[in-house]
Amino acid sequence: MFANSITLTPGTVSVDLGDDHILVHALLSEMSDPDDFAEMSERSSWAVGQ
Repeated sequence: MFANSITLTPGTVSVDLGDDHILVHALLSEMSDPDDFAEMSERSSWAVGQ
């Protein structure tokens, strides 16, 4: 769900998945802020009940 959420965000796409990482391509460096991804991860985890 998290990788899908990234891909749905305009200007970003999940390129590769690993056990503990997601490789993301972003059009602008501002779209790759680790704090934003951490927040999205928390929200995704909450949404799926984990």
